[in-house]
Amino acid sequence: MKNSVKCQFCNKPRSEVHKMLVTNEQSICDACVQQFHGLLNTPTEEKPANKNSFNNLDSIKMKSFLDQYVIGQDSAKMALCVGVVNHYKRMLYESETALSKSNLLITGPSGSGKSLLMSTIARFLEIPFITVDATSLTEAGFIGQNVDTIISRLVAEANGDLEAAEHGMVFIDEIDKIAMGKTSVSTRENRVSGVQSALLKMIEGSVIPISYADPKKSHFLRDVEVKTQNILFVCGGAFVGLDEIVKNRLKKKKGLGFTNEAITITNIENEYTTEDFIEFGMIPEFIGRFSVKTFTKELLESELQTVMREAKNNMLDEYKFYFNVDNIEVAFTEDFLEHVAHKAKHDKTGVRGLRSICEGIMTPHLYLIPEYKKRKVAKMTFNQDCVKDKKNLPLIEVYAAKKRKIA
Repeated sequence: MKNSVKCQFCNKPRSEVHKMLVTNEQSICDACVQQFHGLLNTPTEEKPANKNSFNNLDSIKMKSFLDQYVIGQDSAKMALCVGVVNHYKRMLYESETALSKSNLLITGPSGSGKSLLMSTIARFLEIPFITVDATSLTEAGFIGQNVDTIISRLVAEANGDLEAAEHGMVFIDEIDKIAMGKTSVSTRENRVSGVQSALLKMIEGSVIPISYADPKKSHFLRDVEVKTQNILFVCGGAFVGLDEIVKNRLKKKKGLGFTNEAITITNIENEYTTEDFIEFGMIPEFIGRFSVKTFTKELLESELQTVMREAKNNMLDEYKFYFNVDNIEVAFTEDFLEHVAHKAKHDKTGVRGLRSICEGIMTPHLYLIPEYKKRKVAKMTFNQDCVKDKKNLPLIEVYAAKKRKIA
């Protein structure tokens, strides 16, 4: 029957459309014809030529760019710049010599800038980049994020551009948290070992099938295969307790009669070996895939002050911006910086601690900005007293050019 004919594209019957074109057993409605006509006449966007040329493969320029955002950590910066540049040279240029994939491992205390280093390098190279928390990853069959979701997120970060995603960068943080501890329950050890094994296959290079939403048609899922051979994987972790493993190994090497001697090494990070990481709980196959190992150190108080004062996009400039929008000038004294840095150093929280301390001090004043405007406040100066006790008010100057404390 004529009324039973449906559009083979939108599935609407003849009664719900204005016109229906029918040829043999094929049919299409006028609305779909107009839609396809519009798509065919829409100019296609030309992709920029040689998008992944990586013209910025200059280790010296890369480090100079890092110096603007990350204070200190020169040894880690140089090692990472060389490792990243070599990875993409291997990918872009042919060689008669078989070049192995060079993944990177960064050890260092929390708040020492591991993730910031990698995100800044990715911004310098203008490549897709994601950060993954290893503690959220599970082996297939367990509750949590499957390791394959890493690739799905990277493709999403690249806006569905598979070529760009296959040349991107993944930073897996807290990798030490999936180590197999000696006191762990055997079930957990099997699970952790499974996560390391699953990551191993991805890191050394494999083909991962994923489904992702087309950015132009969010409701349309597309099944694709992503090659991870050219994706740069960087793992980072604090590895708390690794120093003791190294010290115990060095004690045994000294032999009998010296086992009770205190081991004092200035740069113990230089003594790290693959066997130490295996002793820590990483499986040999996994840790062996990281040919470049480097470390970040806990920042000195002077370096923490420099982070607040000189680093690009530093937090103090952010606070100044929020107040300047309402025509209130903000200043921070040197003793303010010294006390904040000392507190962060004492708490061993690193750069993250700086922001936490400053947020605790500044949030009440950010809240009171409307009140300060009513009182015609022109300038606020934060000093060491504000750090010692959050209830202490900064020095207030009003537009009448009289300095006074708010009662």
